[in-house]
Amino acid sequence: MALWKRRAIRAGDTMDAVWTRARRIIEERRATGEKRDCIADRLLDDYYAKGFPMSQHATNNLLGELVEGGADTTAAQLLTMVLAFAKNPDVQKKARAEIDPVCGARRSPDWSQDFQKVPYVNAVVKEGMRWRPVAVTALPHRVRQGENAHSQRFHCVFPTWAIHHNPDIYEDDEAFNPDRFLKYPKLASELAGSANWKDRDK
Repeated sequence: MALWKRRAIRAGDTMDAVWTRARRIIEERRATGEKRDCIADRLLDDYYAKGFPMSQHATNNLLGELVEGGADTTAAQLLTMVLAFAKNPDVQKKARAEIDPVCGARRSPDWSQDFQKVPYVNAVVKEGMRWRPVAVTALPHRVRQGENAHSQRFHCVFPTWAIHHNPDIYEDDEAFNPDRFLKYPKLASELAGSANWKDRDK
């Protein structure tokens, strides 16, 4: 068997072992009556109530993929922020001046009560995601309706990096400038779902 195939099988075995063990830990915690407000508990509650839509192995892998996807993108975005702050210490200083009076040095922000008090920090996060997007292209989308079968096979891939660095949309697109998002104080998810698409953060 080719080396790459052996490596792929070993990697699969490793991930199966990791996610099977993680699921066992979750189930042991749940058996003690401790439930958390997390996606794993919500999914498992739903699956136990309505039936599992997939095998136990697939469920373990689903939970693992959610962790991996969130961990990788979060880690990459944090590295982007380290780079941005290293290149722009004035931005870091301004963000810290805003967040310190709200949270001090003893706690992290509680977004349910602190979000409205830190609009510049919100703008910094948005600018980090624009300046160095984790995914340079968005997930492909497929047309589901159309005049003919050909149009229904059409796939769209959105070039996230190119859009975020379009000088017609973002003046001085290579600059890390959170101020460009200060006029959009809501969460990106709230603005994305708004019917007023012209006045949302881009």
